[in-house]
Amino acid sequence: MRRALLLLFLLPLAQKLAAQALDTLDTRDAAVKIVLFADHSWRYISDPSVHASDDIFSEYWDTVSVHSYRALPDSVLHLPVTLTLVDSASIFVMPCDAPLGSQYGPRRRRMHAGVDMPFPTGTPVRAAFDGQVRYASYNSGGYGFLVVVRHLNGLETYYGHLSRFNCSVGDWVRAGDVIAYGGSTGRSSGPHLHFETRYLSQPFDPCWIIDFEKKELRAEEFCLEKAHLGRGASYRQYAKTGKIVGPSPAPSQEVAVVFHTVRSGDTLSGIAKKYHTSVSSICRLNGIRATTVLQVGKRLKVK
Repeated sequence: MRRALLLLFLLPLAQKLAAQALDTLDTRDAAVKIVLFADHSWRYISDPSVHASDDIFSEYWDTVSVHSYRALPDSVLHLPVTLTLVDSASIFVMPCDAPLGSQYGPRRRRMHAGVDMPFPTGTPVRAAFDGQVRYASYNSGGYGFLVVVRHLNGLETYYGHLSRFNCSVGDWVRAGDVIAYGGSTGRSSGPHLHFETRYLSQPFDPCWIIDFEKKELRAEEFCLEKAHLGRGASYRQYAKTGKIVGPSPAPSQEVAVVFHTVRSGDTLSGIAKKYHTSVSSICRLNGIRATTVLQVGKRLKVK
């Protein structure tokens, strides 16, 4: 019974309907399971009960403030950083089935820090990636009813102007799960989804990672650079002028990357202190957890 409940918890609704899950198998990575289906297919699934202990879901975890990293020192924002968006155990799902409306950038003396997708009130809003709900409340600053989901790579996605919630703070959601229903709450001129992508509370144009016309990711990984941040750093501007670096920079642009070769006795906290960074940052850069056993000789990306 307990294993059956684990299966139901791990699988997105769309997958549960598409094929009946029969069993789960362990892998060498405690955070990844293999799910077997009745149609003789299988796939990797990440186990949220393991990820719940990751530093990413405890450091600067604020369920009251919309932007939880505002107190983060600027020195901690090491860029460029490569964000793994999807892998063998995770997928991407469009947050809603609607066309792209208002885009990222300055708008009527305000900064529009995301994109808008107009749709009828009550339209299901889905989690774009796997993650944990950090914020689900009414925001008087303009978002209206807002959900913020934090993901394993440190990225956060914002879903604003909602009519009602279908999730609570602390819930683990999978890509494709319905987390809310669209509306026109807050500072809104009509029913639509306001969607943002932020890294350490810094907004960047979602179009850098999502092709809204094709309704898919532009790539499985995204190298976020300082040039992607700011009022004028929109993907549309890049497409017109080519003045902003693209989402797949040449190797020569990655001069800020620093590696550390693990030696006997090394710990993640010790390495983080040596390079003036954090354990959670090293984990995000290398796709590991704070509890991962370090192998002597392994190269870790630290910046």
